[in-house]
Amino acid sequence: HIAAVLPPSMGHSWLYGMRIGAAWGLGHGVSATMLGLAAIILKGQVSARFAVLEKLSSLADSAVGFSLLFIGALGLKEAMAMDEIELETPASGGGGAADAPKKEKKFVLSTNRAIFSNGLLHGFSLDGAPSIAPALAMKSWRSAVWFLVAYCVGTMATMAITAGAVGESSMRLVKQSDNPLLPKRLCMGSSFFALVAGAYWI
Repeated sequence: HIAAVLPPSMGHSWLYGMRIGAAWGLGHGVSATMLGLAAIILKGQVSARFAVLEKLSSLADSAVGFSLLFIGALGLKEAMAMDEIELETPASGGGGAADAPKKEKKFVLSTNRAIFSNGLLHGFSLDGAPSIAPALAMKSWRSAVWFLVAYCVGTMATMAITAGAVGESSMRLVKQSDNPLLPKRLCMGSSFFALVAGAYWI
């Protein structure tokens, strides 16, 4: 979980980090809810039908790894762009500074999509199954659905707080440091962490 939200939230404000964490938590909560509902529907059915969920989980595990690699690559791209941003000035006359906000907006949009997709895929993985297992023990559909909704909201809140704390603490560290290379190093370090985690998942 941390490998996914670390690179994009590193060096940013707590609000930006919370948005990243909430996006991941929403994706994870939605897919976990879908998995929980599917398990409830198949409860008591022949075990062969559960094989479909197992295959889906296996595919999701591999997809999580590839999405982590993508997130890590995006982080490395952002780290490399830090040098370009420093070199671009309004006096350069090349229009680079004027185009910077558009480039940043596109980058943030692609990052948010990647984060949401990673959370979505991770929710289909069976490693989170014990968390939603209580839904299977509920006596009514209403209770099970409310539990899954609460799980989704709780995941969003927890990941938002975590990513917000990472972003804010790293941003303050950068401000207090006299090392101009620290932001780039933090971004690259967290991106390599995501790449290693992605390779491990695959």
